[in-house]
Amino acid sequence: MQDAQNVYRPRGTIQALTPVELVAEVTEPVLMVGDGLLSYGEFLLESLGDYLTMAPLPLHYPSATTIGLLCCEKLRQDDVLDLDSAVPLYVRASDAELSLLNKEEQEK
Repeated sequence: MQDAQNVYRPRGTIQALTPVELVAEVTEPVLMVGDGLLSYGEFLLESLGDYLTMAPLPLHYPSATTIGLLCCEKLRQDDVLDLDSAVPLYVRASDAELSLLNKEEQEK
């Protein structure tokens, strides 16, 4: 949702949801990006209608320039990342990890 400065800010908790579960969670206009829109964009648009804004395709995969601009905004807010403790945030396991877990489960 956009704030008073017309900037989109995350709301709620970070979760990995199915498209149906995601639609059930949406109660206000949302901006969506990412490769999930390639697979589920039509379903999401049909389900969410005017609540859904899809970012242009070039924004789905952030470039180094985009990351730099985001970092500049964080720096302006005096929100500096501690590089010694920084770690990536993965919402779900990678496909390779899921495949390995599936294989291990089948071997039991």
